[in-house]
Amino acid sequence: MNADRQTQTRCMRVDSLLPVELHEKLSMTIAASDLQYVAGSILGVGSHPRSWAMSQWGVMVTFELDQTLRRVHSADPGLGWEPTIAAAARHAGKFFDGKRNLDEVLTSFRSLITSNEQVFFPSRRVRALDLLRNDVSFITDGTELVLTSLSGQFMLGFPPEKILTLAEWGPHARALMAGVGQAAAWTFEGRDLDGFAAHGDHHDDTVTWWDGKLSRVVPVAFAGELSLELALSLISIHSTVQAARRWTRTTCCAWCATASLKHRFVVLHHAARSFEMLSGRPDLLGPEATEHVRELMADVHVRTVVTPPYRRLRNGWFHLGLGDIAQQLPRDPDLLTPVTLYAGIDPLDLDAFVDRGLDAVAALMNAWIVEPEPGGATIFDNLRRVDM
Repeated sequence: MNADRQTQTRCMRVDSLLPVELHEKLSMTIAASDLQYVAGSILGVGSHPRSWAMSQWGVMVTFELDQTLRRVHSADPGLGWEPTIAAAARHAGKFFDGKRNLDEVLTSFRSLITSNEQVFFPSRRVRALDLLRNDVSFITDGTELVLTSLSGQFMLGFPPEKILTLAEWGPHARALMAGVGQAAAWTFEGRDLDGFAAHGDHHDDTVTWWDGKLSRVVPVAFAGELSLELALSLISIHSTVQAARRWTRTTCCAWCATASLKHRFVVLHHAARSFEMLSGRPDLLGPEATEHVRELMADVHVRTVVTPPYRRLRNGWFHLGLGDIAQQLPRDPDLLTPVTLYAGIDPLDLDAFVDRGLDAVAALMNAWIVEPEPGGATIFDNLRRVDM
């Protein structure tokens, strides 16, 4: 397991509990690389909105490590976070491909929409002032939609029954990030913050903020065909794809490069699985939407990444359960060995495949989101640019 080993701080706590089984040792090393990458990325994020997606990924990989430590090693890293919110953030990153199925995700967004209206447009108000109120933020890069505030709340697992302003996100987000930080500190015993800050992705490209009224902006998205809750759920998938393709690549070391590839791969896989599930629900789609979903599923990357070999790679890589390839492992496996054994593809080819897939999904979805409704309006006709 020599992938840039000399540049890494020894994982003292993990090494001390590693069992004899080689596949379990490899699983723990993969988890350590995930934590190094995501902890470094979060430390370098500042106030940039990419923190929402990176925090979600941090919760997802930390949650998996915690489950594996408890189940396999009878160890407790003492994360100290709120389990309900952490579990919600973890499931949110799977979109429709998790324990919460498509209808449950739509129900969550329906609750978000209702809560949002109650907070920003309460029943006791001066209705004449409604023209001055905006209740949703959009973040763009040029003509590409990147994130929305409601997507951010969903991504971080915050309760949909209570809308939080951006200022109120702090305590919840800090508790989640403290859990990620605790897992990283537990894993890399003795490493200080500077040791983590040297790793991960530190892109700080400029984005543009817009404000608008959800009741005006979202109904005209996707050619005006979709329900508000389905539109917002798809915008959230698009947001996570955009974040993965823009803000997850790192060149600091081989460990982080592999962890960032895993991040991008899992996002692409869950997005593609969600489109696959949506394609089986014609009751939710109009004719334009049906054609767009068909176009997404026709893309070779989307179509391929949901096939059994890639599903097995996602399961083993993400859940840290490599028992099914234990007998195939070489004597000295590295972090990328699962890619070859599960998917039968060279890791460099997988890297290029994933990047092309994320680019294709982002382009197809962005074109669909900004497609005008029958009256000719697009989401940008109902947004006001904000100086941040």
